[in-house]
Amino acid sequence: MQLAYCDERKKDGHLYYDATSDPDLELKVERLRNELAEPRRAFNLWQNKVLRAFAVVFVLLVLIGGSVWWFGFRQHHEIQEISAEARHITREKIGPSCSSPPSASIRQPSPRWQRPRAGRNASASAKRPNRPMLAGSPA
Repeated sequence: MQLAYCDERKKDGHLYYDATSDPDLELKVERLRNELAEPRRAFNLWQNKVLRAFAVVFVLLVLIGGSVWWFGFRQHHEIQEISAEARHITREKIGPSCSSPPSASIRQPSPRWQRPRAGRNASASAKRPNRPMLAGSPA
């Protein structure tokens, strides 16, 4: 049965070595080590290439990510400086009138968005009755 198995492996192309004694077996193992040294070296070279490629990709990703962060940080910092400078200039232009409260005798003009509308829209809104809108009713 063992001979039939060995014959099958020889026919399949698998490695098979006959060893009749212990010194013969040691010699076969040494030869096998020498035969496998070249594929081992090739695998180690391939493994080192893949490792180097991953290292290069990792370094590139770190550099790209760091540069994106750095430019974003610098831009944010510049915007903050410009904003602070604009506030400083605005305070200088407005001067002391902004810091003191307005006196009661001087009437301040109301801002435009608080003034009543004049014209067609004002009269239309005055004629319209003030009633709450119901859901689903036309406007």
